[in-house]
Amino acid sequence: MVIAARKLNPSLVTEETGTVLRSLGAAFSVELGSGVVTATRAVSCLVAPLLGDRVLVAVEASGKAYVLAVLERAEEDGKTTLSVDGDLEIRTASGACSIAAQDGVQIASPGEVKVAANTLNVTALEGKVVTEKLTFMARWMLGELGKLKVIAESVDSVVSRVSQRVERSYRTVTELDQVKAHQMDYTAEEQLRMHAKNTLMTSDNLVKVDGDQIHFG
Repeated sequence: MVIAARKLNPSLVTEETGTVLRSLGAAFSVELGSGVVTATRAVSCLVAPLLGDRVLVAVEASGKAYVLAVLERAEEDGKTTLSVDGDLEIRTASGACSIAAQDGVQIASPGEVKVAANTLNVTALEGKVVTEKLTFMARWMLGELGKLKVIAESVDSVVSRVSQRVERSYRTVTELDQVKAHQMDYTAEEQLRMHAKNTLMTSDNLVKVDGDQIHFG
């Protein structure tokens, strides 16, 4: 009856439900009540059909068929994939857009991933960033940390000024500790101690030692 109606009315479009038999690349083989048809996925059908899914199919009188929607998934725990050909843009004219998932959210791309916003907030109990090369640029940065630990093979810093305020400072150098400066000024309120197995102090012009008491030996 459905096939006869299509022949009588060339502009007739009928809709039937059917089962996906197999994927043919850009099309699907679907078993309908009127027979097996080859149907392409309609642009509005974002959910990619899977084998065994029950789908809604529109069939033109010419025999051209389209999968309009996936009505029922063959497997209850089957994966749902939103698939489109070409570029995809999700836009809201007003309001906000949210993505929520119980077991996690993944973003993967072999190309570039960009995030652009006036304000970026990231909140997590634990964070991890793994990259082969990282470039960070900012005009101003503020960091508040309870504890900081850095492990690196080498550290190179180029700055105009370094200012630090600490209660206690400990540093251990197993090999060479070298400082080159135009001028050096060390001030200790109570005591300054320098100890070495061998100590060498040289000056091109003047060596001055001044104090109420000076002990040698």
